[in-house]
Amino acid sequence: MISARWYNRISASLAETPGKHRPRFSQVNAQTYDSMDWPVGFLLRTDFAEKQWRPVIRGHAVTGDIIGPIRELSYATEPATLADAAAVAAAIVKIRGYFMPKRAKQKFCKRQADPIWRR
Repeated sequence: MISARWYNRISASLAETPGKHRPRFSQVNAQTYDSMDWPVGFLLRTDFAEKQWRPVIRGHAVTGDIIGPIRELSYATEPATLADAAAVAAAIVKIRGYFMPKRAKQKFCKRQADPIWRR
């Protein structure tokens, strides 16, 4: 239940104020953040739906390299800065923009197939 609550909060934040969203990195000190834990965790979670994430991970004509800032940060050897967090946040907004039409279509199709929704 907690993960669904966090997901919904993040999704609402991205929908309502996409420019203000920032991922929650572990803070190293007042100016820097851990550059490994959040990006690596994010990339590992894309394995759960590899087929759907493939165009984003590999990049192609439609998506470009929208996941680039997250991938680059996962290889960083120095702590992340606020500018890195902003670049990752911008990538998240683009990734959401890519997936939202697909999710809306899935919900619509499920409702059409459900006999309750046909009444």
